[in-house]
This record gives sequence, C-alpha cells and structure tokens, in this order.
Amino acid sequence: MCGAEKEHELLGAIGPEHDAVPRSLALVDTDRTRTLVLGWPRRTTPPDGFETLADYIPHPTELDSTAVRRTLRALSGLCRPLEALHHHHCTHRELAPHTIVRIDEDHLALRDLGAAGRPARPGIDRSGYQAPEQTHHGRAKIGPWTDVFRLAAVAYHMISGRLPDEPAPLPTSAVCPFAPERAAAAIDAALHPDITQRPTVAELAAALGM
Repeated sequence: MCGAEKEHELLGAIGPEHDAVPRSLALVDTDRTRTLVLGWPRRTTPPDGFETLADYIPHPTELDSTAVRRTLRALSGLCRPLEALHHHHCTHRELAPHTIVRIDEDHLALRDLGAAGRPARPGIDRSGYQAPEQTHHGRAKIGPWTDVFRLAAVAYHMISGRLPDEPAPLPTSAVCPFAPERAAAAIDAALHPDITQRPTVAELAAALGM
C-alpha cells in the first residue's frame, strides 16, 4: 500500500470523528502518480490565504498570559486526532508550525497526516522540531512519544518565540514566564530525551488545555 493510499484509509477511519484533520476526498491516479485530494477541515471554504502556524511565530515582546493560554489550548486540540492516529498504530512524525493549519485564534488543524502512511525510519531531520530518536544517532524506537516531543517543541516555540535548544533546552518557565506551571512542566517532560520520561499525548493534552 502506497503512502497516499494508507493516508486515505487512515483519514477515512479517524477523520469523521475529528474536525482537526482534513477530509479525504479522493485518490486520483495520473500515469504513475497517485494523488490524495484533501478537503479543508472545519470550514466549508478556507480563510483568505492558506495560513499555518509558521505565519504566526511570535516575537517574545508580543506575548502575554492571554495569548500564551490561548495558544496552548489550541495546540491541545491537536492531541485527540493524534491519539486516534496512535490507536491505529501510526504516527505523524512531521509536526511543525508549517504542518499545522491555523483555522482561527482558537482552532488549529493538521494539514495532513504527515508521515503516517510511510514506515517509521530514523533519518536526518533538520526541521528544528525532531525528536532525538528521529536522527540516525537516536537509540530509541519511533512511536507515539515522538509526536508528543514534536508537539511540545512546537508549543515551546509558539509561547516563547524560540526553538528548544538541543540537547537540553532551558525550562519552559524560564523562556515563557506566562506559561501555567502545569503546562510548562508537561512541555519540559515531553522534551525529555528519554522516551520513558515523556507524558502520553492524553496527559499532554490535559496539561496544555487547562
């Protein structure tokens, strides 16, 4: 089964229950190419322009407690479709601001299912959000904990204006004093290089959505 076909199948299984993932409309075959056609989530028509979180990475001076809490709650909404994906023994593995669609100030959606339709193999990922196990030097297996790390890395960036430094980022509370204590602690744990120290996606959702 090719990647597009697998993603089509996965979206059919989890899409109807979650408005934070696109709708799978069709698989189109052209010569040797198979293309998956996706529909915009939540809205019948997209807003003006296709905007992702990459268009909204803040400068630290733009942040306050209201903006930080709103961002964290919006990111927590992505955990439910990720949990459904994990239930089907698949992982996104490409979570980053440019793969997350900004529907409005309070709602986000996955642009697609990332690498869920392809086998999980370590490689050199220079996106800045990669989990340690996604590199050739990583010793742990890739799994749901990988998506937890990547979502936490996105959260860290979106509420502080800076990427988490490798291999030991500053505590979230140090770079974002507006972050609620529970959310900051969960992000720090999710960024731990040891996969056994990371929270589950459900635990991360509960902490971010406070």
